[in-house]
Amino acid sequence: MLSICENEIAYKLTRFMSSTDKGYANALRIYTSSVPREAKTSTNEIAYWIDSPNGQSGTELMFFGFFSNDTIIGYAEIAYIKKERLVILDYMVVDSKYMSNSSSSTFFLLLLGYFEKNDIDYDYIVTEILVKFNDAEAEGDRIRLFENEDFKVIHALYIQPSLEISNSESNKEALLMIYQRGGVKASIKKEAYFRIVKSIYFDHYHAWDSAFYSNEQERNESYNRLLSDLGKIKAATNEEISPDEEVRLNGYKNKLVSNSAFPPASSTKIIRNSLIFTFSAMIFIMMILLFLQELNMDLRTVMAVTITILFILFSFIYLADKRSAKILGKIPVLSNIFKAFDK
Repeated sequence: MLSICENEIAYKLTRFMSSTDKGYANALRIYTSSVPREAKTSTNEIAYWIDSPNGQSGTELMFFGFFSNDTIIGYAEIAYIKKERLVILDYMVVDSKYMSNSSSSTFFLLLLGYFEKNDIDYDYIVTEILVKFNDAEAEGDRIRLFENEDFKVIHALYIQPSLEISNSESNKEALLMIYQRGGVKASIKKEAYFRIVKSIYFDHYHAWDSAFYSNEQERNESYNRLLSDLGKIKAATNEEISPDEEVRLNGYKNKLVSNSAFPPASSTKIIRNSLIFTFSAMIFIMMILLFLQELNMDLRTVMAVTITILFILFSFIYLADKRSAKILGKIPVLSNIFKAFDK
């Protein structure tokens, strides 16, 4: 009888320094077969940057192969912005034949180990998730893989830029996930979030595309689009989050996404449930009023019932409308009640 059980799988990570490196072509095949069109960057652009001797100014681009024994099973593409201490995980994909929670987690841990051994100093790692109407569950699975590694969904608007000049399908609202080095906090300052987005846009996307503009007009138009999207993100975040609040990092399930990210059924459901709650409560109160009328109710009773009705109406407004909820949430007594209700 055998008394020893061994795992014969040996994972390793290799950084590609050239498009001619062993395993690079197979890694790109895994990339092209694993990434949908709207989330894909041209392999010609990737080859250009991996073979560029100087790379992007101020940004270090890194390309990795993930091996199981001697078989290439994954590909990762990373941008490191040193001045912002920010790592952008563009892609981390594993061949579907080898995909599992274990392989994905090992891939990420090897990347973290590479950063540590090569003195890559960072505060945050971020990755983008394009959310689609017709494939929410598949995207949910991908999000959960990152959540297993302590990534959190940033609870704020994020707009992914075009992944290449001709790929306008990729320029849409998305989710931005964040990994915090040295601990998992429940929120980050708005200014930190804005700096992260600005760095993604201009230190990475704009710098990447700079090699492929055919003229200065294209370059300026791209820059202005990024500037416009950054303005939209700031405006939306400032509107939804009060000055004394931070951006929540609350994971995927409880994140309120806009209608362009998921079907708008969620907001309709909230209003419907609010109406059911309101009418049910009103009927209950009317029954109490009829009962009290038989007892010749006094002024105190009328006041109590009036306050109850007002509270129910405020509750409906609070549940159905975000802006009204903010206003009502600032009323001392109501704010405490609503906080308890939210929990």
